Amino acid sequence: MLNRQELVTLSQCHDSTRPVVSLYLKVDRQSPEPKHVIRFKNLVQQAEERRGDFSTDTWQSITDDLERARATIRDEYARGSQSLVIFGSGEHLWKVYELPYEVPTALYLEEQPVLRPLFRLLQRFDRYLAILVDQHRARLFMVTPDGAEEVAVTEQEFPIGEHDQGGWAQGRFERHREHHVHRHYKAANDLAFEIFRHRGYNGVVLLGTEETTSALREELHPYLQKLVLASEPMSLDASASTVGRRVMEIARGARRERQRQMLDDFEAEIKSSGALAVEGLEETLRATQQGQLLTLLLQEDLKVEGGRCSQCDALTIETQGDCPYCGGTIVRLDDVVESLVSRAYQQDAEVIFLATDGGASRLKPYGGIGATLRFALT
Repeated sequence: MLNRQELVTLSQCHDSTRPVVSLYLKVDRQSPEPKHVIRFKNLVQQAEERRGDFSTDTWQSITDDLERARATIRDEYARGSQSLVIFGSGEHLWKVYELPYEVPTALYLEEQPVLRPLFRLLQRFDRYLAILVDQHRARLFMVTPDGAEEVAVTEQEFPIGEHDQGGWAQGRFERHREHHVHRHYKAANDLAFEIFRHRGYNGVVLLGTEETTSALREELHPYLQKLVLASEPMSLDASASTVGRRVMEIARGARRERQRQMLDDFEAEIKSSGALAVEGLEETLRATQQGQLLTLLLQEDLKVEGGRCSQCDALTIETQGDCPYCGGTIVRLDDVVESLVSRAYQQDAEVIFLATDGGASRLKPYGGIGATLRFALT
């Protein structure tokens, strides 16, 4: 499955000599002639309308990539996936992703991979770790919108002793038992942190009794403590489907609350001094150029023409002319917001795409885009 770092790496690929082919294709093999094959033919026909924008050699290289994509769709696509995503730029780039989720069908010819649909997908399909724990056993689940998978179990043997004469002294037995309890929660934490290092996840939900979840939370690594979304009661023998449903309910609520809080913080800063927030595309691009983005908020369908400096790579709302930073030549971009989103991820900023039913209207007075900043702009 795609992850943030892989997309950031892809976002750094661009070819100044020819466009990168970015293909998003919803697939379907149920009909006699699969519908996705027809969709691809239609996309290629639409792309032909731009043939005059490119030299003969450049168009030939684009055609070669499209033919390679056609062969991939016909021969290599694995059944079971709902979407196929391909990025191609001759010998410099060829990436194929089969996704278990639907993406809008589209074909782009731009100077760098068009990644916003995948960044949006990552936001909506975060992964979560659920830890179901009692005093003896812990079950760890990786949870996505597709369901929950039990990925690890840890169990601790506890000493059994007598407190009367000839057995363990009461105090010594209790201290020994507390040691085993501590080892139990530490083992659960170690597993959780190991899973985070190798697979990553966006949040943690603790499940069990109030006593066991509180004890485990105290034992968690400080970074994992910051990821805890909630602690809730649940029986240790709960099914994976029960765990998955509850965790996704908690995660959706946490995501909505996070977006609301980010919008509140952004608006409060804009309405006060405004030193640590910017509104509108032009100021947001300026903040990006200075590397100051902390959180980027934008309407998910926002698209605006702009430009990129061929010399210093700065982004601007201008589509031609001289770069305001170095005087280099500005190259026109069909959608400078696409490049801005990639830059935000490269700067490790948090990016929040807002849908029409998820707060996008609150950004309308600010041009559909804004950001909170690490430091004030100079």
